[in-house]
Amino acid sequence: MREPRPAARGAKSVASNAARLAARLAAALAVAVALAALAACGGRTASRAEHGPAGGPVAVVTRFLEAAAREDHATMAALFGTASGPLGEQGGAGCAVRRMGSWLRLARACPSPGDVERRMALLAALLDHAAFRVVRDGQTAGEGHAGASAAVVVSLELAAGGTAVVPFVVVQNRRGAWLVREVGLRALAGG
Repeated sequence: MREPRPAARGAKSVASNAARLAARLAAALAVAVALAALAACGGRTASRAEHGPAGGPVAVVTRFLEAAAREDHATMAALFGTASGPLGEQGGAGCAVRRMGSWLRLARACPSPGDVERRMALLAALLDHAAFRVVRDGQTAGEGHAGASAAVVVSLELAAGGTAVVPFVVVQNRRGAWLVREVGLRALAGG
């Protein structure tokens, strides 16, 4: 028969297991940070939206509205986003890191491709227009740097009749591309 272990020996074993667990967690965190750095440094190819012709604020709103008219949700998603990048870019290390962060409530998970498709379909339906013209575009400070933003105001001749003056906010991402960040949907609701 075996003799029971002394209590001190069991405490050392628990401390040793805790140290191994902490080392594993630190290694997992290091991998996650490395993956995030890879994604931020260009772990993907540039989309057409980022290097298309005339990539300024007015051009991106124009391309976004043209894609909405064609119900080209993939192009809309490539032109809609934040300074971090287009909403339509799914997968990759960046989303994996965000997904892990969402489990710890440190970040929001990336939207699923289905969610992106539904959002763009809704925007296309709301922006259904026969014609449009740019009424005003105004640059804000920070052009040439990630996070720079501009306002572009567009007059839409709605397909259902009438007109609406809709403000768009566009933002410049880390690669210098302009993306639609906000669409003033209140103007389309009559308010």
